[in-house]
Amino acid sequence: MRSPLSPSCCFSTSRSAPSSSVDAITREALQNEVLQLWERTQRMTALLVTHDIDEAIVMADRIIVISGPPGHISFELPITLPRPRNTQEIRAHEDYPKTRKLLWDSLERHDVRLPELT
Repeated sequence: MRSPLSPSCCFSTSRSAPSSSVDAITREALQNEVLQLWERTQRMTALLVTHDIDEAIVMADRIIVISGPPGHISFELPITLPRPRNTQEIRAHEDYPKTRKLLWDSLERHDVRLPELT
């Protein structure tokens, strides 16, 4: 009897950003596939490492910015955008620009404080 393949096995890669080597349309389609998988598999936990701010916002429930050296958590941002998510719908959400600016500011300046997003 064959054992089921775990999603972590399917999505693990040695590269930092597995979707960075594909074109934009394919990358977005892959992001939507993962979002749908998460919706179908309610008890799944995933860790995504990315350098793409937009990908982090679309995919995450919580973003942790790691700075260094030495490596340390410099900023943590809960993502309160609604689920289920679709990449196009989330980018059109009224809170998306505020969330993106807050995350961008946290990367440029390390003294950003978390305000109310709503």
